[in-house]
Amino acid sequence: MMFPLIGRIHCVVGGFHGFNKLRILRNVDLIIPCHCAVKKEILELYRDKSRECSAGCIINI
Repeated sequence: MMFPLIGRIHCVVGGFHGFNKLRILRNVDLIIPCHCAVKKEILELYRDKSRECSAGCIINI
């Protein structure tokens, strides 16, 4: 995913409330859905580049 003023998005972390355009995440290297209705769907769709997240989770980047 490219944004002209920011550059390439490598990782997204957080809640995906109301987010249903999962295909837009295809070029992101690491996806960490923390809490949301589509968390399970994201983890299944992007198995090779998503991680579970919970309270106290440590993410090494």
